[in-house]
Amino acid sequence: MKMGAERKVESKNKLFARPSNIQIERELEVLSRVMDNQFRIPILGWRFGLNPIIDLVPGIGDAATTLVALYIMSSAVRYRVSKITLVRMGINIAIYFIIGLIPFAGDAFDAWWKPNIRNITLLRQRATVSAAEARQGRKSDWLFVGIIILILLGLLVGSLVVTYLILRFVGRQLGMF
Repeated sequence: MKMGAERKVESKNKLFARPSNIQIERELEVLSRVMDNQFRIPILGWRFGLNPIIDLVPGIGDAATTLVALYIMSSAVRYRVSKITLVRMGINIAIYFIIGLIPFAGDAFDAWWKPNIRNITLLRQRATVSAAEARQGRKSDWLFVGIIILILLGLLVGSLVVTYLILRFVGRQLGMF
């Protein structure tokens, strides 16, 4: 399709035009690539990024990489993606975070899941305005993303509390506390 071409999308029995060649900010593309696909294992051709490397840092790694994924999701508001797309992005991040908490298997899963690449793909498919027009989002969208972020941060705090309680229990059983 030519730049500026539109495709017809049906929503609740109404047709509306959605631009088909939305250009996403280069910084978001680069950030997702660095976090999920920066490095390549030569013979296998398998790609991974900084996410699985940073995730190896106990406690801090999962939280830090989740914050990067939240930044990409919050950027989607400016491109006026639908709320269901924002929910899908949030679910990608939640799956990444929750499974990533499992020792060893979670780290392998994190290298495979690639939430940032998944969310950039959703953003490219669902964006309704170009990067040049995407300077502001609607207040309702910001509020909606804020709620999603609060839920994800609740998962983070909950996982930290559970970790603390488990360590305290183990410490007491071993006579360390």
